[in-house]
Amino acid sequence: MYVFLVVLMVNGMYSVQAPNMVFPDLETCERVKNMNTEVLRNTSPSDTAKFYAKCIMIPRDISV
Repeated sequence: MYVFLVVLMVNGMYSVQAPNMVFPDLETCERVKNMNTEVLRNTSPSDTAKFYAKCIMIPRDISV
């Protein structure tokens, strides 16, 4: 299982975003990441804005 995480950086400020969903495999997560990356590039608020996007594997059985 994978989650998709995005760190947005603009004007020295950071924001962490994660869609409220879990992907069954890396391929599906990467497809969503690629689509989201395109949107982020096309809607950047400034030339200095940056982002870091990554699919992260999580264990199937998470105990807290």
